[in-house]
Amino acid sequence: KDLPGSRSTTEGATPLIASGRMRDSFYFSVESSNSLEIGNTTDYFVYHQSDAPRTKIPRRTMLAVNKDIKDTVKGFVVADIKAKLAAINGR
Repeated sequence: KDLPGSRSTTEGATPLIASGRMRDSFYFSVESSNSLEIGNTTDYFVYHQSDAPRTKIPRRTMLAVNKDIKDTVKGFVVADIKAKLAAINGR
């Protein structure tokens, strides 16, 4: 059952998911061994993701970097640096 105020238009859809277009429009691209791009191709994604002041719609963060993600990335970076230093030092 949809929650009051939800705009679900698909039978049995989850509240706040009208069509799934934004959910299905995420992409990622590996730019190099040091870079990864994650984004969304819908024109309205930016309005959900933005932390700008709100007057019409609430913020609904779709892509967030939390502590677990930061710790994981930090682990990858530290491991890569250690491996490169070991290679330089012949270990």
